[in-house]
Amino acid sequence: MRNRFFNLNRGMLGRFVLLLSVALMQITDAKTQNADTYFFTSTTGSYAYLTGGTSISGLTSTSDDAISSAIALPFTFNFGGVDYTTCKVSSNGWLTFGSTTSNYNFNSSANANNAKPVLAPLWDDLQNIGFTPRYQVDGSSPNQIVKIEWQSEWNYGSGAAVMSFQVWLYEGSNQIDFIYQQEPDAINSASATIGIYDAAGTYQTLNNASASPISQTTVFTTSINTKPATDQVYRWSPPVPCTGAPANGSATIGSTSGCSGGTVSLTSSGLEIGSGISYNWQSSTDNVSFSDIGGATSSSYVATTTTGTTYYRIATTCSNSGQTSYSNSVSFNGVSCGSVDLPVTGSSSVSCGTNTYVYDSGGPAGSYSSNSSGYVVLENSGTGVISISGSWTYLETNWDRLRIFSGVGTGGTELYTYTNSSGGTVTPFSSAPGESITIQLTSDGSGI
Repeated sequence: MRNRFFNLNRGMLGRFVLLLSVALMQITDAKTQNADTYFFTSTTGSYAYLTGGTSISGLTSTSDDAISSAIALPFTFNFGGVDYTTCKVSSNGWLTFGSTTSNYNFNSSANANNAKPVLAPLWDDLQNIGFTPRYQVDGSSPNQIVKIEWQSEWNYGSGAAVMSFQVWLYEGSNQIDFIYQQEPDAINSASATIGIYDAAGTYQTLNNASASPISQTTVFTTSINTKPATDQVYRWSPPVPCTGAPANGSATIGSTSGCSGGTVSLTSSGLEIGSGISYNWQSSTDNVSFSDIGGATSSSYVATTTTGTTYYRIATTCSNSGQTSYSNSVSFNGVSCGSVDLPVTGSSSVSCGTNTYVYDSGGPAGSYSSNSSGYVVLENSGTGVISISGSWTYLETNWDRLRIFSGVGTGGTELYTYTNSSGGTVTPFSSAPGESITIQLTSDGSGI
């Protein structure tokens, strides 16, 4: 038996589900200081080796998988809304404001959570090479900068210095800079993380080490394998406290109609970001009286659909001013839908003019069968249009396939083929007017 396979707009886990629409139906506060709200900037500076300063206690010029003693900071540094007066430095290219005694040479979100709060200018399995990490303080109060420097093999088997890099902590503004200097030796088997991770468990990691990376708040990247350029600076700045009326922003909905009892994605753009800003998605049945949706307090939300028309918008509140602004509203029209299971062999059909979930042969709760070859024909005529979208959680790569054909049966043009053990999403598409569509699941004889 196979793992269950397809899922569209429903809370069912690991199922194969297609949503079909034919003919008349067209389916087409406190947290604002967290690391995931920091402003990221990629810029350039001028790298200068720390020629003075203080060697970091607990680390040596050959340290491998070591963490330092606590360093007393000359000023209170706020990160993620929490004040810190000490930090520890790991030979593996990260520092923490916490109390961990583990060196964590393996960069992962789990280890970041254990070591948090973490700043990771180049977290990988590094080793100091002829240089003891050091720090120095530049400037005078209230404008001091703490600078911490590594010169490292990357990774530990390189044999010579591959990268030098520094973390700068700014007094008052609490800005964080990572700055880099390429060294002559080549990288040896790299898979690094660059980013910030706060005590609350929110983070930003860069998707690459280029001059214009994306700083991600939901993907913890552990695969950077190219050197940042010399003088490259990656900067994170805390959000500025909000004032007055926040920006309204814009709301977008993933689809405007479909089956009730499923889900629809709500996203937003252009929202106010800053200290004291909070969000809440709201819903309404008349587009006049809106109510908060419990737990829907991020910039995106996946709503459960109901029968009839429901309107959604996002409210943005500035706690400092007490003012709230509202985005445009978007709507979803939910209709009752039937369902059909793909046969293991042979064929079945869905009548024109119905809204239907298509499952694999295991139905809503089972698993699809081995040696499957059956298909479902979605009937159509006249000017009717069939719209299809969906997803799957498992299709054994290169062995089991979801196929979508134009016309009746599997002899027509093969429009799409999907096979991936990690799951995926069916490309939404609509048929030509009057065109029938055939959906087939094929599987080999092995079990899971």
